[in-house]
Amino acid sequence: MSQEELLRQIEEWNQAGQYWKIIHAVDALPPEERGYQLTCQQARACNNLVAVKGEERSLLEKAAALLESVREEGKEDPLWHFRLGYSYYHLHRLEEAAVCFREALRLDPEDEDARDFLGFIRRKGDTVNKVGGKKGGKVQ
Repeated sequence: MSQEELLRQIEEWNQAGQYWKIIHAVDALPPEERGYQLTCQQARACNNLVAVKGEERSLLEKAAALLESVREEGKEDPLWHFRLGYSYYHLHRLEEAAVCFREALRLDPEDEDARDFLGFIRRKGDTVNKVGGKKGGKVQ
């Protein structure tokens, strides 16, 4: 199967919520054949399994590691920043997540999901600051 065909198949699996199929299909490829797009799709599948299916949180760590492995290629891709921010957010690495979501917004100012996650982070920061009695320290 060509990479184009695999990417089409991955989109079908994404639509059907068959995220494990994506992870297994990409894992079956030699690392040198995965490339940026397949690596990002595998990270997306890991994130989706946690979000939709409630799977193990270790998948978030896998998603973050996959995305970090293609950092150079992703630096101008708003989806790359969003997906890494999503992983960090759910790993409770809120400051790192905020950096990613801000960069996603810089690259795509229309990204409402990134804007929403920044709002969630701000609200969490406000709650922690009120409960903990700290001044300032909000993540922006």
